[in-house]
Amino acid sequence: MRELRLHETWHKMYDLEYNKEKDLPELYMNMIQSEMQHIWQRQKPILLIQTNGGPLVDGAPIYAWARDMPRYVADAIIQTYSQQYHIIQVVKHSTQAIQNPLIEVVDRQMSNFELFSLIRASSKRVLIDSCLQHAAAAFKLPSIVLWVGTHPEMFGYDMHTNIIANQPTKEVNLEINGYTKHLFYEDILTLPYNNFEEIFNISCAHIVFNNLLFTNIT
Repeated sequence: MRELRLHETWHKMYDLEYNKEKDLPELYMNMIQSEMQHIWQRQKPILLIQTNGGPLVDGAPIYAWARDMPRYVADAIIQTYSQQYHIIQVVKHSTQAIQNPLIEVVDRQMSNFELFSLIRASSKRVLIDSCLQHAAAAFKLPSIVLWVGTHPEMFGYDMHTNIIANQPTKEVNLEINGYTKHLFYEDILTLPYNNFEEIFNISCAHIVFNNLLFTNIT
């Protein structure tokens, strides 16, 4: 398993000085691209959740436990915040959509800048280890990021509130891919927990997020 943060590895490859606090990704949008933000105007402030990530390549599961947000976590967020926020779920495929009339699901193909405009239009964000947490960092938008099979010390940013999954409760799959113990697309049979509810200590998930969403997260 690699010991250095991925960004630091890239700096060392090209003999560049690395500063964890300053070396963040950057995204630049021109005037037309910036105006895309207006298409996301809603009556209430937007709470954006990304429940699933990565490209849906052949053989990839619809739910990848090593990366994706457990359904009970998403349900708790919706139950707790749907009255105060307009919740938008971003997914790659309609089969990943949460069927709940309290939220808006965005599962259509979008350009990168259309997707980035949604990040900028959101008031709060609960994300996973996927592209949107990197985009949020580039726009200097602190977010809550959930981590299961990967770790923020490798792929994350200190500006985010990083929530790390519990230690496995049963023997784990030892297959590695060079950066992390688990592959992004692990088979559900390799889940290193007795059940999904053991991944995060949020049987009362609304309490956990209530303590985080409204504390220094803009």
